[in-house]
Amino acid sequence: METGERTPASIPPLNAQDPAMSIRYRTGRALACCTIVVFVGFFFLVGFFELALSSKRE
Repeated sequence: METGERTPASIPPLNAQDPAMSIRYRTGRALACCTIVVFVGFFFLVGFFELALSSKRE
């Protein structure tokens, strides 16, 4: 049952009135998502290497 509410093209009415704010909001959200993904990936890699190094030492 797709009502079409979850499409990426649909933006809140408040942002539709101000295109500049909409663009800034979208870029900020994308940057935040990218930053979170990068941090999670970085910590995952560091933890993985720590685990591999500690298992090699023993």
